[in-house]
Amino acid sequence: MTFIVKVVASSGRIHRRAYPLLVYFVLILCPWQLFANEPAPATHPTLEKAIEITPPTVVWRRAPPATYLTLEKAIEMALKNHPLLRSVQAVSKGQEARVGQARAGLYPSVDLNSQYGLRDTDPDRYSASLSLRQLIYDFGQTQATITTAEEMVQAGRLDKAERNQQVALDVQVAYYALLGARRLLAVHEETVAQFVEHLAQTKAFFEIGIRPKFDVTKAELDLTNARLNQVKAVNAAEVAEGQLLNAMGILVEALPRRGGKIQIEEPLEEPPLLHTMTASEDEMFEKAMLLRPAVHAIAAKERSAWAAIRFAERGYFPIIAGTADYTYLQQGFQQRFLEGRGDWGVGISLTAPLLTGSLQASKVAEARAHFEQVQADAEALRQDIRLEIKQARANLSDARERVQTSDLAIRQAQESLDLANGRFQAGVGNTLERTDAQTLLTSAKTAKIQAIYDYNVAAARLEAALGMGKGHPIREDADR
Repeated sequence: MTFIVKVVASSGRIHRRAYPLLVYFVLILCPWQLFANEPAPATHPTLEKAIEITPPTVVWRRAPPATYLTLEKAIEMALKNHPLLRSVQAVSKGQEARVGQARAGLYPSVDLNSQYGLRDTDPDRYSASLSLRQLIYDFGQTQATITTAEEMVQAGRLDKAERNQQVALDVQVAYYALLGARRLLAVHEETVAQFVEHLAQTKAFFEIGIRPKFDVTKAELDLTNARLNQVKAVNAAEVAEGQLLNAMGILVEALPRRGGKIQIEEPLEEPPLLHTMTASEDEMFEKAMLLRPAVHAIAAKERSAWAAIRFAERGYFPIIAGTADYTYLQQGFQQRFLEGRGDWGVGISLTAPLLTGSLQASKVAEARAHFEQVQADAEALRQDIRLEIKQARANLSDARERVQTSDLAIRQAQESLDLANGRFQAGVGNTLERTDAQTLLTSAKTAKIQAIYDYNVAAARLEAALGMGKGHPIREDADR
């Protein structure tokens, strides 16, 4: 049940007692709600306390030709064209529109109503009315609605920044995967060439009676297996290319190609000096809490949920508004136009909810439950960020050690293969020794490529976990 109180002055002449009311009504047209603002207490740190931590150096870097697709260009294209980012942008525009809807309650609303009716006994009747309503005071309900909408706009912008960073990370992972897949394909092509040469030598030795038929059969089997692995590597490279296109959110025709393949930056044969982490895990976590867009987005959602509680609680209070209207009434169309009777009125209304059942209490309970949910999401996000940092640090250290030891493994495997080839050509070795040595060399080269890929991915994930990933504007500010 809603209780409404109205004070109205009306009719054709303005009574002297109505003058103070008119002056008061003019004053209330000023939207005093604009000056009522009750900000929620800040519960999250700001960017001003950022700790300087140098991000990991990424392997595979050199200036490619202009026709190549560099990693930076791939990320730039993804941020411009990815459909998920366009979807997030559309959501952000919708949230901004809700702010306008909320602010509309602070300003006057004017309605026009016109009616025409026919009766058997009475003449035709035509009426038109113009009414105006201006909110005077609602104990902060409208302002709470505006705060809720504005904080969600801020959260939407920060969510978009987080999504930009995630899209950039996905492009980095896919780009490194394609580089690694093509390097692995080159290793398998080299292995096939080695086994082709091995088969030719074995056949030559067999024809002059130095080697048995078994060695020829074994060499043919080794070559077949190597070619099967080469086919798998070709397929893996094609899949990696498709994954890069998907991560970028673009069509195949938009990229530079040669021979049906995307032209991308080629990796270095030897990686540069790898980064050594000097910051502790706690320092990195503090850095992430200051720079991660998701952290500030969840803080904005907390403030929005807190404003929603204020709005629900203010629903128990009355709403005071000023009203004004003018009504024109004409009996029948036999009268000339504008010869009818006009009537005006101004007043103040007070609307108070006296009995609403459990509606208002349920709204408050719902708002508080949503606030608790957002707080729980914020705590889960903090735990996830710490886990991301821990995993990225561990993976980066592991990959760094594997990169640094892979050269020794390759050198040892190459020496073993050279010895096996020498023994085989001297007639004292057998084909099994050559096969095992070649397999070990292929495995060592594969392990090095995998270690370099893992290092780059771990470095990218650590940067993203710290809020310093590519595709986020805070990254440039932090680097400066």
